[in-house]
Amino acid sequence: MGSKPDNMSSEKLYDILSNIVGNRYVSSDEAVRYSYTRTPNWIRGEPPLIVVRPGSVDEISEIVKVANSHRIPVIPRGGGASVAGFPLSHRVPESILVDVTRLNKIIDIDEDHFVVTAEAGVLLGDLHKILKSKGYHVYSVDVPFYIDTLGGVISGFNGGGEPADVATSGELYHYLLGLKVVLPTGEIVQTGSGPGTNIHARKVIDRTPNTPDLTGLFVGDAGIFGIKAEATLAMEPWPDYFILGGFRTNSLLKAWSCSRKLTSRAPYPYTRLLLLKTNDINEWYVIYVIRAHEREEADFKLKTLTNTCKSEGLSEVNEKEAYSIALRYGTRDIGRTFAPRGMYIYFEAVFPAKYIPETTKLSREYAKKNLGDLELLSKVTDWVEFIAPKLRNTAIFGILLFFKKKSMTPKDVENLIKVWIGYMRESMKWGGFTEAVQGIGTFEAAAVWSDSYKQLVNRIKQALDPNNIMNPGLWGLVMEQ
Repeated sequence: MGSKPDNMSSEKLYDILSNIVGNRYVSSDEAVRYSYTRTPNWIRGEPPLIVVRPGSVDEISEIVKVANSHRIPVIPRGGGASVAGFPLSHRVPESILVDVTRLNKIIDIDEDHFVVTAEAGVLLGDLHKILKSKGYHVYSVDVPFYIDTLGGVISGFNGGGEPADVATSGELYHYLLGLKVVLPTGEIVQTGSGPGTNIHARKVIDRTPNTPDLTGLFVGDAGIFGIKAEATLAMEPWPDYFILGGFRTNSLLKAWSCSRKLTSRAPYPYTRLLLLKTNDINEWYVIYVIRAHEREEADFKLKTLTNTCKSEGLSEVNEKEAYSIALRYGTRDIGRTFAPRGMYIYFEAVFPAKYIPETTKLSREYAKKNLGDLELLSKVTDWVEFIAPKLRNTAIFGILLFFKKKSMTPKDVENLIKVWIGYMRESMKWGGFTEAVQGIGTFEAAAVWSDSYKQLVNRIKQALDPNNIMNPGLWGLVMEQ
């Protein structure tokens, strides 16, 4: 299985880790190690040296202390739902992969302060169901709902994750109050306004009083600054009213103009807003969801939204048609809704709202030309374009592509990944930003950092991880050992 920097035998490492977590939760079996190289993305990683599944923050700490003292790379792992592939760190074959999914408990639901604290390995779908049963919800990521872990999305996606209500809520980080993190040295730190920043406090109930906002340091870091063990989030009361509907037009400019008119209203006359166009329907749909706590609130929003869309020349569609179109994009339960449709990939980026009409055109042209040049266009079975406003200043544009699995050769897959990476690069040249701060996404994002910014991140990494063991090499940060 190879050797570590200090030449510790694999057998000895296995024994040490077993003493920490028990034999049942350590494996160097080849099949087990290979199973961790797979994600929903088509990129496959190299298997780690050994897999360990701690059951507590103290066990994570002990594992990391061993790794740090022997300079063994550590790869943190959540639900394995990365859309940017396996973490392509340096020296993965020599690493300890730390699977945190046993840390899946909800620690505290504080109804006095509308705060929930949960372990980082909890599935977002499980957190959602338990909170809903008590009349609450949190703004957790929506894609994909049933395999994402709380710590995984905070580490590996733009802003800690994009909720279903991202059009009006923004990213998860707005509602993240504090984190319990195991640093690369094995030290345990609690961020947020709580016991870490006031020794007399019993729990985290706010984010910034008494402290610099260090919670943000660990959001979207791709796991290079430490392993998330717990997270505290603000809860919201569950809204009683839900309305789904839509409008359509044959013009992107009309659909986008309507969207911008809606976005400019205060309060927002919607909760969720999504623009969709499919390859078999030559029209743009504006799909909306309104969630409200009072019927009067829901009716007011619906009236405002309807009048705005009709004034822009859009035609209303019924709830059934809106729902069927939304399902073409829906990713909450990827296994059920996507798997029967074949293999899929996203070409996706965040753009300033003003750029959306132009970047939509550029993105479509890029995808058609490059897929066509590699004879992949004919193998596309479904093509869905979508625009998702995020608050008022930015929007996500994406193309969701499906391919028949049997039609794709290994060379086709290799070429498709090259086109996908190329899109990341082009979208950033157009003033956009990548969302998937994990795997390949970190390298492409860091490639457009300014020198001063990269030096700052590098200095923070060196301070927290002097032996460079935590996901070494991500973001292109290569330091001396």
